[in-house]
Amino acid sequence: MLKDEKPLYIKIKFQIRNAIFRGEYPLGSRLPSLRELSAEFGCSSITTKRVYRDLAREGYILTS
Repeated sequence: MLKDEKPLYIKIKFQIRNAIFRGEYPLGSRLPSLRELSAEFGCSSITTKRVYRDLAREGYILTS
C-alpha cells in the first residue's frame, strides 16, 4: 500500500480549492478563519496561513 506523502498544507489547499469549485464557497462568501481551519484539520495556524497565501497567489481567493 502506498502512503500519500503530500504535505498537509497541500492536502488542505486542494480540499479548499475543490470546495470552491463545487460551489460550497460562492463568490463573495467568507472562508473559515485561520483559527477555525487549523482546529478543523488539527494543524497550526502557520499551516493554514500558508494555504490561504497560496490560494490567493493562485487567484482562487481574495484576502484583505
